[in-house]
Amino acid sequence: MDTLTKIFVVVLVVLILLACPVIINVIVTHENYREQRDQERQRSAVMELTARTAMTGQEAAISERDRYRSDLEEARGNFERRVAELESSYSDERLARADLQQSYNTVSAQLSGLNRSLESSIDMRRELSEQLETARTTANQLRQERAELADSLRDSEARTDRMSGQIRLLREQLAASQQRVSELEDRLARIDPDEMREPPVARPDLDITAEVTAVDENIVGINIGSAQGVQEDMQMIIYRDAELVAQFRIQEVDAGSAAGIITTRLLDPRPGDKVTTTMD
Repeated sequence: MDTLTKIFVVVLVVLILLACPVIINVIVTHENYREQRDQERQRSAVMELTARTAMTGQEAAISERDRYRSDLEEARGNFERRVAELESSYSDERLARADLQQSYNTVSAQLSGLNRSLESSIDMRRELSEQLETARTTANQLRQERAELADSLRDSEARTDRMSGQIRLLREQLAASQQRVSELEDRLARIDPDEMREPPVARPDLDITAEVTAVDENIVGINIGSAQGVQEDMQMIIYRDAELVAQFRIQEVDAGSAAGIITTRLLDPRPGDKVTTTMD
């Protein structure tokens, strides 16, 4: 049953419901049939008007039904076209999904390869870090050794410089000694043999005291000489306030002064220190 038929049935039911009270009222209560006829005519006119109105509504309903049917057909066509489009889109989506699945599989394989490469890189990096740490440790050791070697080299250079100064001083002293020997030989050649006398020889147990006048690294000068019994190769002691400072051996002797080389150093000698041959 369509919509228009339903509307028509509803209108008829309404009309019947409206007419039933009137008919019942006429049959039961009224005796004036003319008035009843007039009333019936009026009611018939009303009912005719109502029927015409209902027919007009029915026509409008039919027109509305046709319009709804046309709209429904159009909507159905649109729906069918939409379904076709959706089916086509679904087919395209399935193809795209298959392509995406294939791409996903490819990317997954590539990621697996990249993961293996990354693990290899991590292992290599760990090995390189260990090698770098070993290299750093070795470099630190080498730097430490280089610093130690540099310190040793500086110490060696300092000792070399001191030894060079000592050698230079000894050479100068040797040259001066050779010059004095030459002068003494010249003087001896000019002296009469009868006038020559043997110089006094200092006794080994002679107690000699003196004072340090100059210090040049390992060279020590004192304020007494051969006139006080000082001789070459004599071993002398330097002390300060009853404390042993150093020992040195006489290398050069003049009449009033002498110089020697330190053989044992406990403290650094300095001018003013006392010198003796024996210490009680």
